[in-house]
Amino acid sequence: MFLRRNKKKIEALEVADDIAVSIKDVNKFYQQNTREIHALKDINLDIKKGEFFAIIGRSGSGKTTLLSLLGAMERPTSGRIALNGQTLDCLSDKELTQIRRNDVATIYQSYNLIPVLTALQNVELPMLLKGMDKEDRLRRAEKLLVNVGLEDRIHHKPDELSGGEQQRVAIARALSNRPRIILADEPTGNLDVEITDDILKLLVGVNRDLGTTLIIITHNMEIANMADRMALMKNGVIEEVRKGQGDENRKEEDGIREKLPIDYY
Repeated sequence: MFLRRNKKKIEALEVADDIAVSIKDVNKFYQQNTREIHALKDINLDIKKGEFFAIIGRSGSGKTTLLSLLGAMERPTSGRIALNGQTLDCLSDKELTQIRRNDVATIYQSYNLIPVLTALQNVELPMLLKGMDKEDRLRRAEKLLVNVGLEDRIHHKPDELSGGEQQRVAIARALSNRPRIILADEPTGNLDVEITDDILKLLVGVNRDLGTTLIIITHNMEIANMADRMALMKNGVIEEVRKGQGDENRKEEDGIREKLPIDYY
């Protein structure tokens, strides 16, 4: 049992073995000058391991706030969250950093690459922070960039890459420490239609072939419909959880679709 910094014992949530994300009665308040913003209101949701789940809503619906909580970047004002059986409010700040470093990876619309580093160095960085041997992390970083189709762009810096290429670097970086959950915040929001399709195929391939839980934030219903399930958010509330087409597509493709011809792990 992990302890808070005040050493008070906190009972962990009971979560079924097949659940990757469990959200119980979560609320989030922000203070904006003299106003109190109720960004999330009594959120309850379970997402299965290996599921492709979409959270859809307009700007201001609370979906990005929810993603921040799932990425262990913020704590809820009230309520509880468990990731892969670990209850987050049982963890110290240091332990939450380890969760962000090892178990959960976030892909952003704006890519969030470090501009002074090459593609190789950007992908290498999470493994460096984890303490991986230099030779091993360089070999893995290069392999991941080859796997996402950037074998000729390994030593280029972000400003020398197109938007689609930068997002591929971000995906390779997200995979570097073998996360069990990938969070993607509008990952194709800055890309044209053709590149969007390529990026989505790459993410869905990681989800289906590696069993990585994939949670995508989007305002695009077409993208949301690709998921196994989706949650519709409005004004900080999950109004509905419905099935997408992903589960049916998975069944239709089973035994027909070729798996990724590469070994990410």
